Amino acid sequence: MLHRLIDDDGMKLALREYLAGAGERITGQSVAYAISSYWQTGILPFEEQPDSRTAVKWLQKMGYKLQDVRKGVYKDGHKWADVIEYRQEHFLPALKALENRMVRWELIDTNEGEELRMVLPTNLPLGVKPIVLVVHDESTFNANDGRSKIWIKDDHIPLKKKSRGKDIMVSDFLTPGGQLRVPEGEHLNPDPEYGTQDGGPKRLDPHLASCSIEYGGDTWWDGDQLVDQVMKLAIPIFEVAFPGCQALFLFDNATSHSAYTKDALRASAMNLRLGGGQAQLRPGINSLTREIQPMVMPDGSPKGLQIVLQERGLWRPRLRVQCQRPDGKKNKACLNGGTCCARALIASEPDFKAQRSRLEEEVELKEHLVCFFPKYHCELNFIEYYWGAAKRYAHRRCGYNIRALRKMVPECLNSVKPTLIWKFWARTERMMRAYHEGIAYGTPDFKEKFEDLLV
Repeated sequence: MLHRLIDDDGMKLALREYLAGAGERITGQSVAYAISSYWQTGILPFEEQPDSRTAVKWLQKMGYKLQDVRKGVYKDGHKWADVIEYRQEHFLPALKALENRMVRWELIDTNEGEELRMVLPTNLPLGVKPIVLVVHDESTFNANDGRSKIWIKDDHIPLKKKSRGKDIMVSDFLTPGGQLRVPEGEHLNPDPEYGTQDGGPKRLDPHLASCSIEYGGDTWWDGDQLVDQVMKLAIPIFEVAFPGCQALFLFDNATSHSAYTKDALRASAMNLRLGGGQAQLRPGINSLTREIQPMVMPDGSPKGLQIVLQERGLWRPRLRVQCQRPDGKKNKACLNGGTCCARALIASEPDFKAQRSRLEEEVELKEHLVCFFPKYHCELNFIEYYWGAAKRYAHRRCGYNIRALRKMVPECLNSVKPTLIWKFWARTERMMRAYHEGIAYGTPDFKEKFEDLLV
């Protein structure tokens, strides 16, 4: 009888009032007590008191579930319209268009175990280079990050340090055939100054494109340091390891990876009027005359939005610099283009829309390619599984001090064999094939398709 009381309107209202103010104090026992208090008003003639198990069933029926609390904020954006559009209309088609040019690896069994064999694409047109996929990511290793589960006897639990200790951030590159590295017998003389600056990134291995940085104080990793690593380490190593090939670098869709140069054509960098503290932008292309349009006056003063739009025949009287939201803040959606304000108008112009990030510009000047993973799709980057394998190695050998961690990190990375990295890549490729067919992530169809592709 008690379990049916959840259908009583008065009971529902009383329970919702309690839950709305209880927050993280909600337990089966507290809910049972709240219901008992409601019964004591005499509204419901029951002497039997609900137990915590019954209260838990009521919570589940009302849509509550017991789960771990995360310290950070995580949002699953797989179903967001803009994320789906980028994945299905841009990312996956871009990779599909290059599929026939991709260098692949085959896993073969030998008397000495599994090995990888590189397979170059055939029948490429004259002057068209084979493409090697190169993925990038960063991950942090902690000095006190040991095993999370251990065997104990008689409750003799060893005391562990509460904090994670000092951090070492690693930035690395992988191909489906393993770590991006200088082949045996080859020699590379990279930028002699790279990795020697105090507080800057350090090379982990003279043969690898990976580097590390110890966090603390004013020492942080940013987009400029990534560009330096790509240009001074990754690309030189790639061109030695894969002569005659073109790299397709895949990066996470992080803000730091899409940073622009100071003179990039960006609507947000322009003020409405002439001069002031706005940036001096590079010349653009006047959409009205099809001629090169300087963004500064002869004396070097930045023109500002009004003059630039007047020269393009787009200026309207009483045009505001940027629209505002109801809360008074600037509407960032205007920077995606439109006709509502000055920044929306200039952001809609072809030369501004074609502006590339500094990372893209630098890499493409070296005649290599850049693409970005869809947001919230870490499962498509096989380097994530590589980090997991490396950290499992670190957990088993944790020395609980920074000196031990410095020695351990290179060992962790080298412990992940190329054949295992290839299997990680094969896994993500199967996922991409399922996505390409329009199957939504996490659905029964996706799981069924993914299992079929594992065979």
